Amino acid sequence: MSRPGDFSDEYTQFMDDVLNPAVDVEILLTRPSLSTPQEQANDLREDDLYEHDAFVEAMCGDVPSEIPRVHAHTAVKKERDVEQSRRSHNVLSPLHNTNDTDDTADDPTIERAGYGDQLRGRPSVNVRLPQNVEISMVELATWFPSSFVVPTPILRAVRNGFTREDLAELQLRPVNRFDENEMVTAINRIQQQISKAGKLEDPSKSGRWNTAAYVRRAGRQHDMTTNGWKQKRQYDGKDAQWTDMKLVEIAHSVPRQNWPTGDDRLLVTACIEYAVANPGLDLSTLEWSEIIQSQFGNFVLPAAPTAANTNRDTAAHGRLFP
Repeated sequence: MSRPGDFSDEYTQFMDDVLNPAVDVEILLTRPSLSTPQEQANDLREDDLYEHDAFVEAMCGDVPSEIPRVHAHTAVKKERDVEQSRRSHNVLSPLHNTNDTDDTADDPTIERAGYGDQLRGRPSVNVRLPQNVEISMVELATWFPSSFVVPTPILRAVRNGFTREDLAELQLRPVNRFDENEMVTAINRIQQQISKAGKLEDPSKSGRWNTAAYVRRAGRQHDMTTNGWKQKRQYDGKDAQWTDMKLVEIAHSVPRQNWPTGDDRLLVTACIEYAVANPGLDLSTLEWSEIIQSQFGNFVLPAAPTAANTNRDTAAHGRLFP
């Protein structure tokens, strides 16, 4: 469909339908003509995302920023495919608490349905992670790619030098999905996560949010823990909601040969390895602290860089993306 200003017959008819109270706007958004051509995705920039947001808001009113932009005519089908796949293939899913809600800000199913189902079978965004321990960027991307919906880790990544292309590769390689088509999908997903996170964490900039300017102003992020993480719902004054998952299930989401090693293997990976080696213990994310205290009290972390303005992330980035 032509952009606003072109006034093609198709667009004129669309606007007439929008102004017609008898026509459901959500139904209008399922028209294939609303989708962005795939060939434009390679050059999707923050400004493009902003303009797309503004157009959709004009059509629908105040669209919550946490609802991912998807090709509406495919989203329903993909959500149905996700559910069917879960039933037929017993896809691993987190053990949700009875108090969990369907808050779209923290619902990984919506994120998955809109981006080629790339995160199906991976831990959800609100799976409990350990506190007071460092987690490497490779561990986050390998075990918990959905965690980048949370503003803190995605902004940590960009502040420490990782681009959206870098993060896409780190998320796709462990599950053997690193190819051109998957990269385009992942890059667009991550770009939207960066933009949305920035607007939540740095609300002083109304409207457009510039990643480079934010990085220059904020500097490096040296906190490698999850202690300061805030779920999206917490920015609206709601309480955090966590789910728990068996560590063996987390392990099974990534082929063994692709697990973090060397300087990227910290306590999270060590705990997952321990759970796999001791399946009878039936360990879950509720027991991170107990495992660390009982089994890894003498665990020696790989040496971290000591030069000024460096940290584990900057070292990993220099090593992985020279």
